[in-house]
Amino acid sequence: MKRIILAATVFMISALTPFTCPARGATPVYELENGTIRDIGENKTTTINLNGASGGKVVDLKDKGDSVTVTVNAESSGVYILSLRYCQPYDKGGKRQSVLVNGEEVEQTFCGYTEQNSFAEVEITVFLNKGANEVAVQGLWGWTYLDCLTVELATSSLENVSPKLSNPSASEQTQSLYRFLCDVYGKYVISGQQESTWMGSEDFEFDVVKKASGKYPALRGLDYMGDDFAGCNRRAKAWRQKGGIVTICWHCGSDFRGSHSEAMRTNLDWEKALTEGTPEYDKLIAGMDKGAKALLELKEADVPVIWRPFHEFDGKWFWWGKGGAENFKKLWRIMYDRYTNYWKLDNLIWNLGYCGDLNDGWYPGDEYVDVVGADCYVDHTNSLLSMYVKTARIANKPVCLHENGPIPDPEKLKADGSKWLWFMTWHTSFIARNKINTAEYVNEVYNSDYVLTLDELPDAYHYASSDDAWKEQ
Repeated sequence: MKRIILAATVFMISALTPFTCPARGATPVYELENGTIRDIGENKTTTINLNGASGGKVVDLKDKGDSVTVTVNAESSGVYILSLRYCQPYDKGGKRQSVLVNGEEVEQTFCGYTEQNSFAEVEITVFLNKGANEVAVQGLWGWTYLDCLTVELATSSLENVSPKLSNPSASEQTQSLYRFLCDVYGKYVISGQQESTWMGSEDFEFDVVKKASGKYPALRGLDYMGDDFAGCNRRAKAWRQKGGIVTICWHCGSDFRGSHSEAMRTNLDWEKALTEGTPEYDKLIAGMDKGAKALLELKEADVPVIWRPFHEFDGKWFWWGKGGAENFKKLWRIMYDRYTNYWKLDNLIWNLGYCGDLNDGWYPGDEYVDVVGADCYVDHTNSLLSMYVKTARIANKPVCLHENGPIPDPEKLKADGSKWLWFMTWHTSFIARNKINTAEYVNEVYNSDYVLTLDELPDAYHYASSDDAWKEQ
């Protein structure tokens, strides 16, 4: 982010002291009106009295670039959850602000609409050094009343992940692959690349990575879009033969035909489509079964699949999210039951892929999910720590970055404790002509000791958790 150097008045407020809110017990709360305000815009940012504020006052953040900074003292280095309490009665579409730690932007946070004198909270996950850390909330859209900041040490779910699939009848090879994934989780990040099929070579992206780094990704992303079942299955079998890992998504319309455009444009009569015995339900099942038949072919070829249907559902831009959270959960469970119990697909690892906002209320249940994921397309190589922790708190499941643009820097992943199980760079220009994913950077990533590539995988399909010999190679 560019530094903004402007001649402006900076209003200095007294040094910050932590305030412990009675409702939060011993959890430290920093009153933002006691922080340091920077006012550089046309409209004045200052402190004002506001009913409902925890200390009776708030910072009236106005213009883009205005900010308030507090000094947060951490007892130890680690990952912390910052809860920002605010009032935002201006814009029903919400406002976005930047959060900076020690001078670096770590997240852009969304402050949804509230009524006047009503307050809400938004969580931000950050890495804090032991001792004093400068934490700033800076206006992107501004026009928000900032009340206080609560700081809590984040707890990790890594120790609670069990290598037990949701389907107790999963094949031995699928169970083996999942054991490997759970064993890797928190120790390494698996490299992944989404394919395209229209760039002159089916291996276009993989050749780009190989040329840049001398390595291939461990995980290949495929897509059943356009009814490309035969082509995807052929490439999936070939990748499995190389010792690689396969993940498949499915861009399609609500009739399970077409591709990305149809996924965006179509919708369902949700009540009828999810009611057994209706023509709409029968049509839904018939379309769904096309994917089942394709996956059955891979089952018969002993190809375990990380199955990622209905991705970015909580973003509501694809038809499978347009019906809202409750309908989505019913849809997910219908597919899970149909594929697992009717088609007896024992080769699937079910990957639930949120969008980057990770909206509440969409989780279908532990018995239907094996891996939880999130995605976003940013313009930096930061570790996406906040998104990682928020994803990890959804369930005691491994957490993946199921799509990305720029690849997170492996050194930042290690330093921040952002333990994505894998990354999956999107296709074509995201890997071939990206200003961040340059050949030099791809080489650096793929040759990192923290990143697992195709040549570094053990036999993940005959894997015992106690077998650590591959780690010594």
